[in-house]
Amino acid sequence: MALISCLTGRKKMRANENFTEIFGSDEEQLRDKQMFVRNLGQLLSQTGTGVMTAELEDKDTVVIYFVGGTKRVNIACDSYLAIIKDVVDAI
Repeated sequence: MALISCLTGRKKMRANENFTEIFGSDEEQLRDKQMFVRNLGQLLSQTGTGVMTAELEDKDTVVIYFVGGTKRVNIACDSYLAIIKDVVDAI
């Protein structure tokens, strides 16, 4: 059983646990990121900035769809908070 850190809420790995058991598979992480970016796009569509939606193009790129075009944003190695900052800066 994994330990939970009281300060960060993240699980700590023990020697007999593998990375996938703690953090999920790459596919699960990608699905979570896709959902996060879609939700961010939906939120931004309500801000009056011309954003219609946002989608994850690949694991390192968000595409923001505006009323008059698109923008691509590099999100390589970004946390969710950093994704928000990078996408908002691109608007």
